[in-house]
Amino acid sequence: DTEYVVYAFRLNEDLTLKSTLIDTVHFTTLEGPSEEEMYYQLEPTTPITFNMNALQAQCTAYGNIFNENSVNFSVVLINAEGQGLVLDMNAANGSETLPAGTYEAAIVTSNEQVAPGQIIAGNIALYQNGVGSYAVLSESEALWIESGSLNVQVADGVYTITGTLTSHYGSTVNVSYTGALVPQQQQAAKKVAKPILPLSVKGHVFNRK
Repeated sequence: DTEYVVYAFRLNEDLTLKSTLIDTVHFTTLEGPSEEEMYYQLEPTTPITFNMNALQAQCTAYGNIFNENSVNFSVVLINAEGQGLVLDMNAANGSETLPAGTYEAAIVTSNEQVAPGQIIAGNIALYQNGVGSYAVLSESEALWIESGSLNVQVADGVYTITGTLTSHYGSTVNVSYTGALVPQQQQAAKKVAKPILPLSVKGHVFNRK
């Protein structure tokens, strides 16, 4: 009467079973763990250093999905191991491609707070709507980006992206990339291993609404 458990399985698109049991969550009241606690459980609490030496980069232009002051670009950096860094980067209204400049990670809780030059942090408030930035280390481990900055330079179509980001529990993400930003259609799948999200967290940036 006082113990509850939720079982998680991976399903195919037609909702047939794809895997055996992958996770369980135990709790003693119907409220269970908070959504925020489950959101951050994928990140190691002991800080680590993750070097994202990217070999390729994809960029999806979403336009004015937040407000009239900025346009949104979803940039995905991918390394040799298939690990990824997903970034919601915002530029000035009218930008058709990601412009050069310095982009600062910022925690925002509403669309109106999004400004040009920001990287939207991995925040539970907007993550449910498919917005946020994080590093994907494996299917069950991720780093939620909350601070830091990246410098973007562009010359003859070649992008150089460098900088350091910091995650929720203080892990360091060192970023280095030189090459093209491959444009992607809005509904194109991002070829990065998806983290298995905690139970009850709705949506993720790979299925942006």
